[in-house]
Amino acid sequence: MASTAIDELDAAGVLAAADDALLRRRAAEVEDLRLIAHWADLHANDPRRGPIQRRSWNGEDRVVEIGGDGTPLVQELCLPELAIARRVQTLAVRAAMADVLDLRHRLPRTWEVVESLECEAWVARKVATMSRALDLAVIGIVDAAVAAAIAGESPSRVLELARAKVIEADPAAYASRLEEQLRHRFVSLSRIDDHGMQHVIAHVESGPALWVSDLVDRIADALHARRDLVPHLPADVGRDELRAEAFGWLAHPERVLELLEPAREDLPPRRSRARAVVHVHLHEGALHRWGVARVARSSSTRSAGCSATPTSSSSPSSTSTTAPGSTPTSTPRRSRNASTSARSARSSPTPPASAAPSTSIIRPSTTSTVHPARPATTTPHL
Repeated sequence: MASTAIDELDAAGVLAAADDALLRRRAAEVEDLRLIAHWADLHANDPRRGPIQRRSWNGEDRVVEIGGDGTPLVQELCLPELAIARRVQTLAVRAAMADVLDLRHRLPRTWEVVESLECEAWVARKVATMSRALDLAVIGIVDAAVAAAIAGESPSRVLELARAKVIEADPAAYASRLEEQLRHRFVSLSRIDDHGMQHVIAHVESGPALWVSDLVDRIADALHARRDLVPHLPADVGRDELRAEAFGWLAHPERVLELLEPAREDLPPRRSRARAVVHVHLHEGALHRWGVARVARSSSTRSAGCSATPTSSSSPSSTSTTAPGSTPTSTPRRSRNASTSARSARSSPTPPASAAPSTSIIRPSTTSTVHPARPATTTPHL
C-alpha cells in the first residue's frame, strides 16, 4: 500500500489494513517454506546411483539427512544454489529446509495450522528444531499438543508446552541430557584487568547458585547495618557494589559466621531459610487441555515446564512443593505422584472456563526465597 493511501486511512481502515498486512506476511512466509520444501523434493534422488541403481558417484555430490527421523534425504550441493537465490548463508538455508521437512513429515498437524495462516511460522519452526532429536514413533505427542495450542496461545506458552512434551515423549533422553550438562559445570577466573579486578565465572546448578546469591544478599544487608566493618566504602555505596564486597567476604567463612550471628542473646534467632513452601494453583486447562504447568520465581526468569496427568474433576488443583531438606506444612487433600515432592493442597475457586491457565506463587512469610533442587531426570506429573 502506498504511503499516500496509508495517510488517508481512518482508524477502522488502519485496523483492516494491519490485519491484511499480517495475513499477507504470513502467506509470504508459508510460500517461502513451500519453495524450500519443493527444492528439496527436486534434489531427493541419490546422485551416486545411475538410472539402474548402480553406483556412479565420482565425488561431486551426495545425499545427506537434513531434518529429523522420517524426513527424506537431500543432495548436499543443492543447498548453496538455493542460498544464492535467497541471498542468505548456506547454513540458513539448511536450517530452514530442516524445519520445513520436519513440519511436513513429522509435525503434519502443526504444519496444517501454519498453512492456514492461523499462527506464526517462526513458532512452528522453533518447535520443529526443539523436537528434531525425537524418533518418528513418538513425535506425535508433540505434534498433537502444539497443533491444539499454537493458533490461540502466546508463543512463549507454546514453546513451554513443546519443551514439556519433548520431555514426556522421551524422558530417558532428557535424563541423559541433564547428566551431560552436569559434566559441563565449572568455576573459573578471568584475567586481572588494569584496575586489579577479575570476573568470577561459574556454571553450576540453579539450586546452589540461588543459595549463593541469597547468602551474598544476607551478607550485604549485614554490612549495610555494620558500616564500621567496611569503612572504605563511600556513604552512597550502591547495592551492586555492596554485593560485590559481600561476595569477597565468602573467602573468609569464619568472618561471615561471626557477622551473621545475632549480636545479643536477647535477639530472636533468625528463622531458618532451609524451609520454603510454594503453593501452585493450576487452571483445569493445565490438566485437561494443555497438559503442562509452569512454575517460576517472581524475581528470576528461571521456569520449569512439567507434564500433568489429569486425575480429578474440572476444578483447579493446588500443589505444595517444599525446598530440599524440608517438610510440607500444608495438609494434603488429594495425593498425587510427583518427582518434585509435590502434594495437593486446598483447591482454589474455579476460574472462568475461558480464562487462560494461571500460576500463582505464595511466597514464605520471611524474606527467604525458594531454592529449587537439582532438576528431576523424569517428567514430573502434577
